[in-house]
Amino acid sequence: MPDFSLTLLRHRLSARTQSRRPSMARRARPEGRLMWLHLGENFDPTGVCIAVERLRERHRDLRVLITGDQADGGLIDAPPSDTVPSVRAFLDHWRPDIALFAGNDVFPMLWSEALARGIPLIAVEVDTTRHAAAMIRQMRGFDAILALEPDLRLDPVIEVTGPLSTTPLLPHADRAEIERMHEAFGNRPVWLALGAMADETEAILQAHALASRMTHRLLLVLDVDDATATSRLRDGGWRWVDRDADGVPIDAQVLLTEFGTEDGLWLRLAPVTFMGGTLSGDGPSLDPLAMASLGTALLAGPQGADVASMSRLTAVGAVRSIQDSATLGTGVESLLNPEEAAAMAHRGWSVTSEGAEATAQLVDLLDDTLAGIPV
Repeated sequence: MPDFSLTLLRHRLSARTQSRRPSMARRARPEGRLMWLHLGENFDPTGVCIAVERLRERHRDLRVLITGDQADGGLIDAPPSDTVPSVRAFLDHWRPDIALFAGNDVFPMLWSEALARGIPLIAVEVDTTRHAAAMIRQMRGFDAILALEPDLRLDPVIEVTGPLSTTPLLPHADRAEIERMHEAFGNRPVWLALGAMADETEAILQAHALASRMTHRLLLVLDVDDATATSRLRDGGWRWVDRDADGVPIDAQVLLTEFGTEDGLWLRLAPVTFMGGTLSGDGPSLDPLAMASLGTALLAGPQGADVASMSRLTAVGAVRSIQDSATLGTGVESLLNPEEAAAMAHRGWSVTSEGAEATAQLVDLLDDTLAGIPV
């Protein structure tokens, strides 16, 4: 116990030192329901920010205050130092309806005051075993603790759920439009070049020509940022149709889309996708995890290989690497085999589904709590 008390004493001394630092003027509290999200020191906010985005899809009126080193954009403030005056001033000003603490920062004084005010508190992606009992005693009053490791000191409120999902929100697609385009494609084999750069157009068309020799009636959905795309198609003798056309003629070889406007639609329709920007460019325009989560088999060039999500997918064989038009063409032809594409898509799903249950549990917890708070 003496060690625990010493830890708490050090924390209080540090908090008092911080409280003496000059603070910036706070913005006015917005009207309506407010959730406070605190991001702990050295905490990766990707997963919790995705969860909050999903929550806001259910609660459009909800405003989110973010504190912590990783806070970026929107409604931001510095967290209070863990002293009574600072804590009370912070809570008096913001009056949060709910507070979510992500990571391992501890606020024993703040938590005590918030619990006394009846503010629901939830912690996520926290490892409480790092802290002495005196530092986390107030966490027994939390509504929920979704932890990385078990801690008997906080039973029964603590539950080990592991890290949250880092798969981003999926691009939207209208269900009726999916059905309409699926009917327009019929039983034709289809592949997609998504977010391609102008420098990649020729390689994509060469790859399509190569794959078409082996696959009858193959259709390319071409999503490319290239003002000369129509002239390239015309000069190359391609039979192509614009996205705005009524239907897809049976003899069309290429469907030219409006760049970057319907990613979700095409990813749900195409079993094989080349990630544009990976042959020449700065990497894919859309997070590879979002693409893989929609069940499409992925092809990628060398650019953007160091992107964390790309590396995770490549490590399990959920991305086929290509180097040029020839390897792109053979890659497309190979993955048009339904069994091979399904196997690759399943490997991608094994990555994109990591943490999905933890995220769903957090969103449901927050949703249930907000349901009891008047709008």
